[in-house]
Amino acid sequence: MQRKHKLFILITLISIISLIFIQFWWIYESSQTEQRLFANKVELALVSAKNDIAKEKYFCQKMDNCFKSNSGNCRNKISIHDWRNIDSIIKKNMKLYNIDLEYNFDILDKNTKITDDDLYTQSLEEILETAGIQLSIHFPTQNEFFFKQVSTMFVISIILILIISFSLLMMLKFYNKEKSIYTATKNFIDNMTHEFKTPLANIGLANNMLMKKISAEQQPKIQRYTDIIAHEKSKLTQNVEQILNISTLEKQNILIQTENIELKSVIHEAIAENQLIITEKNGTINVSENFSNDQIIGNKLHLTNLFSNIIDNAIKYCSKLPEINIDIYNKENFIVVQIADNGIGIAKEHSKHIFDKFYRIPTNDVHDNKGFGIGLNYVKTITDLHKGKIDLKSIVNKGSIFYVFLPIIISKNEETKNK
Repeated sequence: MQRKHKLFILITLISIISLIFIQFWWIYESSQTEQRLFANKVELALVSAKNDIAKEKYFCQKMDNCFKSNSGNCRNKISIHDWRNIDSIIKKNMKLYNIDLEYNFDILDKNTKITDDDLYTQSLEEILETAGIQLSIHFPTQNEFFFKQVSTMFVISIILILIISFSLLMMLKFYNKEKSIYTATKNFIDNMTHEFKTPLANIGLANNMLMKKISAEQQPKIQRYTDIIAHEKSKLTQNVEQILNISTLEKQNILIQTENIELKSVIHEAIAENQLIITEKNGTINVSENFSNDQIIGNKLHLTNLFSNIIDNAIKYCSKLPEINIDIYNKENFIVVQIADNGIGIAKEHSKHIFDKFYRIPTNDVHDNKGFGIGLNYVKTITDLHKGKIDLKSIVNKGSIFYVFLPIIISKNEETKNK
């Protein structure tokens, strides 16, 4: 179980790291997409601006003459008024494409050395007679603009990742706390049940000594009390053994010793364990055996406890004279033990939880809830360990039927018949 928890934690950590990587990759890709969209809009704006500049014949003529004369920086040769006019044309087209950034522009010869990688250019050869002239534009705050575009997504992503990481840490903290509480509780129950075993053994010994030493005149009267002591001692011992068995199964990763056994003998032993109380309540247990093979591989002690639990519940949860019918028969590769009673029954909404650990059917009187809620969980656990299955059919105020399916040992002759 601890290995599964560690694997789950490892998978969760890998998932978070992968999420962080994917998130940063997605932000980077978003930034690249924004830059491509921005470059496309700038190109469209420059094409539109070039078309508008082409209409300024006087300005185009001046620029053409300037570059033909090789007079160097033509910007100084053009009047401020003309330059501002070109600036307004560019600004108008930038707004047309929703580009609201500061920019610097110039008209350069193709031989001019350009050191800025973020420079956007548009050829003016179509509107000027001189070849190689281009309109260039630069956005000084371009990087800040792109950062603002993705910064919101980046911040939100970081916050979400931090929240998820914090939640995971808190879950681990609570898990470790609950685990320590569970371990302490289980150790307490183990110690408590072990402490019960010694006084129970002493009670049993004292009761046996009492039965041996009573006189013939006292025997009928005392016999009844000693039988009650023996029965209650047996019942309490059985409860203690159930708790110890469940704890042992959990600690040993549910490993049990198995052998070849006859299931019929197991069932009759479970009936014998409950015979005293069924007799006291004037109840009956009927057994019908209709099987050809009851050989199984299992643990006799645990299987006896399994059927004893079901029979005990049938007696305990019955408001009239208990009547229990046990049918044993083969079905395919299983032997089926069908245990029917005439008890109070189980409502449908409780049937699906009846095998859950510590689950008890609620009643109007809290103190009327019998048992610890571990008996049927133990029954289900043992059935699963024997690669079997258990089903339940129940009707309130009419009774319940438990079906226990256990795989049988198939002989070679039976295998040949099945083929």
